[in-house]
Amino acid sequence: MQPILIGMFLILLSSCNTSTQNFESENPNDSISSSNESKLVSNQDTTLFANNKIMDTLINNKTHHDSDKKKEIKANDKKSDLIEIGRYIELPGDRHFNGNPMIQQLDLSKSVLDKFPDTLSKLAVSNYKTYDRFFPIAISDDFENGISTELIIYPKKLIFQFQLFEDEHALRPYITKEIVIRRNEAGEPYSE
Repeated sequence: MQPILIGMFLILLSSCNTSTQNFESENPNDSISSSNESKLVSNQDTTLFANNKIMDTLINNKTHHDSDKKKEIKANDKKSDLIEIGRYIELPGDRHFNGNPMIQQLDLSKSVLDKFPDTLSKLAVSNYKTYDRFFPIAISDDFENGISTELIIYPKKLIFQFQLFEDEHALRPYITKEIVIRRNEAGEPYSE
């Protein structure tokens, strides 16, 4: 990659030099007194200086970049061995309305669960409240008055099976817990 960049820069630089050699002053009163030989020597010196400057810059950048890579690799040796696992969350369907649990895999450390033991219950209730679009709908029509009403048919119970993992790299859950959600007489969901 670097030789290509150097080659492209040299081509660009040489094209700039040829355009300056053909430069003619727009003002006829300006006089430039220099011979073709001095222009040629000057251009060669400039080109050599520019090439040396480019090479120094590229070498410095490469060594700096390589040392940064080595530091990053050393710092992330342990992290590079770990694989980040994607978790699975099941949405409600017919089989879940009939008593099968919905699997909910979460990354939640033991310390957080110990500190806040009602986390899973609150999470299950909040998820249940967002599932209205998944529940069956019945439409009640009153043709005489031109009124139709949608009624959501809530399941008697919905079971959440939480599989908790210590972090995103854990392969096995440290705990599996089921939370059952039901609705009270007022229609509010609660956990058992």
